[in-house]
Amino acid sequence: MRADSNTMNLVTERFFPTFPLARYELFSGNDVLAVQNYVSTIIARHQLSSSSLRPVGQFRHCEVDLGDVSLDTMSYEFENEDFVIDCPSVGNDYRFQITLNGNGLLAGRSSHVFGKDRLVMLQPHMHLKETLSPNYRHLMVKLKREALENTLESLLGHPLNKELRFRQELIDIQGPIYSLLNYVGLLCTEYDLDQTLYTSSRIRRSSSNLLLQLALSSLQHNYSDQLNAPPANLAPSYINQIKEYIQAHYRDEINLNELARFSGYSVRSIFYSFKKFLGVTPMQYLRDYRLAISRELLLNANCGNRTITEIALDCGFSSMSKFAGYYKEKYGELPSDTRRQTAL
Repeated sequence: MRADSNTMNLVTERFFPTFPLARYELFSGNDVLAVQNYVSTIIARHQLSSSSLRPVGQFRHCEVDLGDVSLDTMSYEFENEDFVIDCPSVGNDYRFQITLNGNGLLAGRSSHVFGKDRLVMLQPHMHLKETLSPNYRHLMVKLKREALENTLESLLGHPLNKELRFRQELIDIQGPIYSLLNYVGLLCTEYDLDQTLYTSSRIRRSSSNLLLQLALSSLQHNYSDQLNAPPANLAPSYINQIKEYIQAHYRDEINLNELARFSGYSVRSIFYSFKKFLGVTPMQYLRDYRLAISRELLLNANCGNRTITEIALDCGFSSMSKFAGYYKEKYGELPSDTRRQTAL
């Protein structure tokens, strides 16, 4: 059951009593084209249009960058002006949008209204089209994809075997989401009060890690059932030994028979135990580990003189087409796209 609008207004005002992070302003302007060009550089290419040719008002953007997470407040302070944002792809990261003032209309297969009672969840590379009411303000929390996936893998205790996808684009604010908003509001308040916190890399890193974990715990996604399941029995020691063997020999050709010879257990027992305790088959674990190593190397500027083929072969992949296919399936982009990030 959704909370009524009066209750949600009080909740939002409690968490975000003023326009957050105003002292961290990066941009302000009143020209729609200039605003469009600016937002295109910090988020993704998009079209911004208003209900009149020369709207009167101001756009503001403020940001606190915590490393793996950033907090961005944006205001479209234009009287009597609706704005339409059309973004073909929101980029490679996850974001959720908290409405601070006004409301919007999210377009898709069907249109849905959102306001202070709902979060807007943006998945990597999704097409975003929304209409914002006059004087609309929101706080957008960006969660870097790689950091969020690494955090999830750490919480699960095994590599991801499919792309992380949140279950809804519009999320009613209720239950555990209050804890998430409370922490975001606390961060905004603390950074507004004391700029010295922002200069401490240790505090930024700790804040970022906790926010990533809260997002994964409170927002429903395709790994939520695993994440929230009661603690299972610990994996047998031989499973951990096989994991260590795979991590030490991932460059080599490895098959189930070799793992059986190494561990002294049958192929069937190994296969069953990996599925039961890690949620993946032994070969999926090996492939995911190889992909994780290859991604680290592709993102490492010191490996810029190595070709993608060299990195793939060094990580145990013999087929470049399969490597590219597995990589895109897991990370949502081709290896060449990742390599280009290191050149920016």
